[in-house]
Amino acid sequence: MTLVHRTLGEVLIREICDECELGSKERKLVDRIFVRWESLGGDISKRLEVVNRVMGKNPKRANITIAVSWIAREFLSRSAMVDGGQVS
Repeated sequence: MTLVHRTLGEVLIREICDECELGSKERKLVDRIFVRWESLGGDISKRLEVVNRVMGKNPKRANITIAVSWIAREFLSRSAMVDGGQVS
């Protein structure tokens, strides 16, 4: 379980994936993306490579990208609240 999962909870992540019309296969890809991101720190270019590599040619690439972005924004927002409004 990643920091993103612990911070947001499985329920919210599942709701976001459902809102983005992702099935269980795509939700697993979203989870895998966040697991791999955790080891990359803030390296944006490597994070984008991970997203592209994990998604492959999945027909719901756009939906997965939207879900990952939405979840990342939610995580940053919650992290900022915990850190007193400062994103580290």
